[in-house]
Amino acid sequence: MNEYEMMIILNPELDDEGFAGELENVQTRLTDLGGQVHKVDAMGRRRLAYAIKKRVAGYYAVLRFQFPVAQLAEFERWLKLNENVLRYLNIRLED
Repeated sequence: MNEYEMMIILNPELDDEGFAGELENVQTRLTDLGGQVHKVDAMGRRRLAYAIKKRVAGYYAVLRFQFPVAQLAEFERWLKLNENVLRYLNIRLED
């Protein structure tokens, strides 16, 4: 399993409970697909540098996790289908 870091921007129309719930859904999906979440840093609501889907703010979070390479495409497909995810970026960390 490789180690990854992901920054995710969630829908700003979520309330604090909705943001926490959606972040929990992402973590649950990671573990269901065989990954292990090591660290979650919820950065809160911030203004975006440019509008994404007509929204000018978003909830930011950074996750650090281990994940099997074979399941990464499935996880990214799930993120693309999730309406509350505005953007995400997965980066594989060096050994």
